[in-house]
Amino acid sequence: MKLILSLCCCCFLWQAASSQTYRFNDSTFLIFLNDQQCEVEKKEDAASFRLIYGIHQVRARYDVKDFYVTGELKMAGGSTSKERLIRDGEFAWYRKGEKRPYQTGNYSRNGKTGVWFEYYPNGKVRQQSVAYLQSEREKRRIDNRINTDEIINSWDSTGTQEVKEGNGAYSLRNDQYKVIAAGLIKNGWKEGAWEYFDSTGKKLRTEEYSHGVLQKGINFKDGQELTYTIQRVLPVFPGGTGALGSFISTKLVYPRAAISKSIQGTVLVRFTVTTDGTLRDITICQKVEPSMDKEALRVVSIMPPWTPGETYGAKQDEVFILPVRFVLE
Repeated sequence: MKLILSLCCCCFLWQAASSQTYRFNDSTFLIFLNDQQCEVEKKEDAASFRLIYGIHQVRARYDVKDFYVTGELKMAGGSTSKERLIRDGEFAWYRKGEKRPYQTGNYSRNGKTGVWFEYYPNGKVRQQSVAYLQSEREKRRIDNRINTDEIINSWDSTGTQEVKEGNGAYSLRNDQYKVIAAGLIKNGWKEGAWEYFDSTGKKLRTEEYSHGVLQKGINFKDGQELTYTIQRVLPVFPGGTGALGSFISTKLVYPRAAISKSIQGTVLVRFTVTTDGTLRDITICQKVEPSMDKEALRVVSIMPPWTPGETYGAKQDEVFILPVRFVLE
């Protein structure tokens, strides 16, 4: 008997199909998803639903479509696995009530790659960017501290171009056409001073960049000025990922009921790491078998406090998904 653990450090990075999937027909799985993108049993509890096509045969790529509960298309793409979403190939996302996409691009084994386009609600192009896989970033010697895609061209909502061939004054607008970020793009990357706003125009923070690398940021929060050099710091189990794996390995007991029935699978546990490091809202995001689900919940519930995460220099509650895979040999 062997227990294999795989870890994922923030929500929405991994979705799987297991006991909460339903065979829609001979070749299609139907999965109901809530607003946290976790699987639920009833349509009434769902914010969207997913169809995975071509499951009756082994394929290099399975077609996947997400729909709003109204039946309108939300996302169309592909996956190299029918058991979990490993994004691959062309993808498109749609606003509710619209038939034209607001974002299009490509994935390769879950990594963004190639040319991406974003669109305003009026159909005008918002921006054109290029995403690089890690191997491509290394080949091009792109600094690993750069966490954005390369901006090639951008336009305002009327079609007036602002960034051309990687250079120009860039303004990011929301779907109500309000500017929520502004700064200079030089050779495809952020440069100099940048400002960020909420939808009312209130300044939220400022950042300074050099060749796309963040040098310093100031977050104007609750009357304070919080400085930072890393935008997001994920919560950490005491001792790190290795210590987390060791903790689970020593505490987790493979239930006899599951062993007797030779049940294997992956339980996804979703929880929130609060600003003081304690865990709350511990729930199952993907079920396998009742005794295995219960054991996974038990182990997470006895974990010691974590080091909390930070966003823009402020401690913040962070959602974490922990996949635990049970394998019998």
